[in-house]
Amino acid sequence: MKKLVICLFFIFSAVSLGFSKQMDILLCFSDNYKFQAETLIMSLLSSKLPQEHYNINCFTPDIEEGKIQELNGLVRRLDNNKSFILFHKVPLFKDIKKKSTSYASLRLLAPKYLKNTDKVIYLDTDMIVNGSLKELWDINIGRYYFAGVIDTKKTRENFKNEMWEKFNIYEVENYINSGMLIINIKEIRKDLMSYYKLTLLPDVLADILPYPDQDIINKYFSDKILRIPRKWNWLCYDWGQAPDDTVIFHYAGPIKPWGNSRESWHLTQRVKDPNENIDLPHADLWHKYNDQLKKENGNYKGDSK
Repeated sequence: MKKLVICLFFIFSAVSLGFSKQMDILLCFSDNYKFQAETLIMSLLSSKLPQEHYNINCFTPDIEEGKIQELNGLVRRLDNNKSFILFHKVPLFKDIKKKSTSYASLRLLAPKYLKNTDKVIYLDTDMIVNGSLKELWDINIGRYYFAGVIDTKKTRENFKNEMWEKFNIYEVENYINSGMLIINIKEIRKDLMSYYKLTLLPDVLADILPYPDQDIINKYFSDKILRIPRKWNWLCYDWGQAPDDTVIFHYAGPIKPWGNSRESWHLTQRVKDPNENIDLPHADLWHKYNDQLKKENGNYKGDSK
């Protein structure tokens, strides 16, 4: 009887405290984007619940050893050695020439390099996580290979390309933005043909498709994608103010919350009126976590803007 009581006590304690397996995260970034990745990590670990912990996998082909040590220290301090960060020297696809997508394309190699992982949440580094990812992690992805949020119609109209129509991937209703993905590594590994599509096609189609990695996911795996609510990948520039339950804020597009956004915006020549208001919704949220990061690193100098 005493053993039964002790056993029930531990079961009740585990349930009440919400103990769970570590959640696996994937980031892909260059040495030059360490600052943005660090701010994302700050938001991820600052906004989680106490019982939640992460394995943060980084595909970083060219990051300096000193920056690896800095990120290791940050993660250890923020979660008291309960979350971990792992670095993988994954080589870039040799024929992807667009620097804006070459590092993000490495997410397609998750089934190849994350050998001890069944699924992973991929996040672009121009994002902020402002809450727990437990609900996202617990989504029953079943036999789907990916889960993601449908992209904007505006994006499709801005970047029309005859090759999209040729490859039959110009489908506004179903085309997802791959800035946040749940990648079902376990299921993908069962399908050898799909595994090779992910690892080989980015080089083959690099000069044809506008966004080789995102387009490949939408073209070849459309029926293997689970579409989920916008709160898991809110596109701030396109959709404006987010609902209160939004968790992941994505600063995709020509305006970023860091640097001289107005100057970089006009360099794209997409706005003819220099007086047009180009304020980015939720930029203050990015600066909030960036300021926390600077305090944590001991070099806080006030407002990050």
